[in-house]
Amino acid sequence: MAAIESGAAPAWEQPVVGYSSPEVFALRGHDALSRALIAEQVLVPALLESEGGEEVTAGITADEFLFTEAQRKWMYDWENIDGFRFPLYPDTADQVGRK
Repeated sequence: MAAIESGAAPAWEQPVVGYSSPEVFALRGHDALSRALIAEQVLVPALLESEGGEEVTAGITADEFLFTEAQRKWMYDWENIDGFRFPLYPDTADQVGRK
């Protein structure tokens, strides 16, 4: 966290996340998160950009973003590339036939 706060870490490396209870999801900084997973870091400092009813992007809240924009395939790719398994998957539009 000190590297992020001091500006020593490049902005593109700073994990930026959203929160839609009970899920935390990556918005930016996927490379840094991937390296942390491979290194088996237990905690990864990240900046919270939006949560719940707050906008992630124009007109889309964090709750809506996770459901409408995330794809289960991406989650499977993360698992395969970084060698881990999510304990649960959030509901996404591509899984419930709304996308």
